Amino acid sequence: MAELGMVDDKSRKGDFQTDADISASQGPKERDLQRWVPDGPDPAIASSGSKRGGDSETFGTNSAGGWDQFETNKRLFGGDSTYDENIYTTRLDRSAPDYEVRKREAERLANEIQNVRSRQAVGRGLSSI
Repeated sequence: MAELGMVDDKSRKGDFQTDADISASQGPKERDLQRWVPDGPDPAIASSGSKRGGDSETFGTNSAGGWDQFETNKRLFGGDSTYDENIYTTRLDRSAPDYEVRKREAERLANEIQNVRSRQAVGRGLSSI
């Protein structure tokens, strides 16, 4: 009968390895960053003639609250979406008696979370998140 023994994990070259296993055996390597260059022109830039990345074509000249990403996608790229936010979110009953109280509490919590994150970013020397 063959004797069973322990096998050194590092000797099993063909077996599955985690990222930590792979990087531990290779040591740290520095690489020069390579600038990404697109294969061709961006359709939004080409259709708008904008040198700013097509922002006015994509978002409009005054996009404050009026931008419709689905209409823009259809206009620029021919895409037609079947997105329904009710599949991904909980529908709010705005007529519920406690709606305003719950809304204020949600806003308070959101502000608290954002303020904590902002203070942490400043503490780490970051100007914004």
